[in-house]
Amino acid sequence: MLYINHADVQVRSLDLRGALVVEGQQDVDITIDGLQVDNAGWQWHALQDADNSEEHQKIRCAPLQALRHVTDAGCAVCSGD
Repeated sequence: MLYINHADVQVRSLDLRGALVVEGQQDVDITIDGLQVDNAGWQWHALQDADNSEEHQKIRCAPLQALRHVTDAGCAVCSGD
């Protein structure tokens, strides 16, 4: 699962087994080159009417919700050029 929440991301080389979230400041260009990610990723499950999920989750993600199994231990903080 690759989730990019940024306008200027270039992926050159990525070995992804699991999940990766890419975010950054507006004025920063992000380049992913030679990155290897191996983690438990996210698990998707169906929302039930009895779930305590917020209404926007039921509308945007219906009928699925993501359970993130990724820990901060796998995070990398990079600075732009």
